[in-house]
Amino acid sequence: MENDRLPGGRPPRLTDLKMELFRKISLAVIWPAFLFIVLFAAWMLAQHYSQPALANAVLYPETSREIRPFRLIDHNNRVFDNQRLLGKWSFVFFGYTRCPDVCPLTLQTLGRVAELLEEPNNNVQFIFVSVDPARDSNIHLKNYVGYFDPDFVGVTGEESELVTFSKALGGVFGRDDEPGSGSYTVSHSAQLFLINPDAERYALLPHPHQAEVIIDDFYTIRSHYGEGA
Repeated sequence: MENDRLPGGRPPRLTDLKMELFRKISLAVIWPAFLFIVLFAAWMLAQHYSQPALANAVLYPETSREIRPFRLIDHNNRVFDNQRLLGKWSFVFFGYTRCPDVCPLTLQTLGRVAELLEEPNNNVQFIFVSVDPARDSNIHLKNYVGYFDPDFVGVTGEESELVTFSKALGGVFGRDDEPGSGSYTVSHSAQLFLINPDAERYALLPHPHQAEVIIDDFYTIRSHYGEGA
């Protein structure tokens, strides 16, 4: 038949039929797959460049920012839970008052951060979480954090609740008994954790800490979040 012939009147050969079949498969399968790969790569590139340029801080992925419900007690004997994180940026640090070095140095740095803030600290709070509830009473915590800044908040609570909160942020801690002495120290994360006003974990600030770097990263993060500098 006329329709079964190629231009020039030659009947189609098996090779020609295979090429035509390959062309149709390419149009139906390969090109859509190639287009998907290109679009996915473009999306990943856009995600990369949408991240703010930070000196030290690292943002948590958007899909893993939820903080599980927890219940602690602050140094004024008030409940400190997820609701207390709403509406403010929260810098959180885990430690204990008998810590010989990292804790006082970090709280001193946070005190400097509080001084460097360009506006009143009514939308920023600094929270010291004691992971040594057996020795850090509310009054002891109040005196300790107040030494670094009167607006700092000290919190502690049952060990199970401390574990829940620390795990939610990515922190760890553990008690190290000193054989024969009846005493112990506490190992804990040295990072700072930044929680956004939606009470979600938002950024991790690795140790060591410098106040000026923290401030710069914080303003960048806050602008990226949508509040503006």
